Amino acid sequence: RVNEFTDEQTAAKLTGDSSSTVRRLSVQLLEDLHAKDTVASVMTLAQSDADVNVRIAACHALGVFRDSSAQATLQNIAQNDASTLVRDAATIALRRL
Repeated sequence: RVNEFTDEQTAAKLTGDSSSTVRRLSVQLLEDLHAKDTVASVMTLAQSDADVNVRIAACHALGVFRDSSAQATLQNIAQNDASTLVRDAATIALRRL
């Protein structure tokens, strides 16, 4: 059935794909699945992925997860990321925690 994908493990594995588009879409899928057990890997992407769009998606997902363990990471990103868009996404995510 369409829209009934629930395999969090497969989606989580795709966060390490060589394609930034695949990484971004996998983070968005994890967000849709409310896969809170993937917070650590999403935090890593938010902090260090080379692609701005992946970092933005990861920050957004962390806000949706509302997991307080992401607070320090999001604060660091909001203050120090090279991209204004990523800093803004982190600031918005912090408000959701």
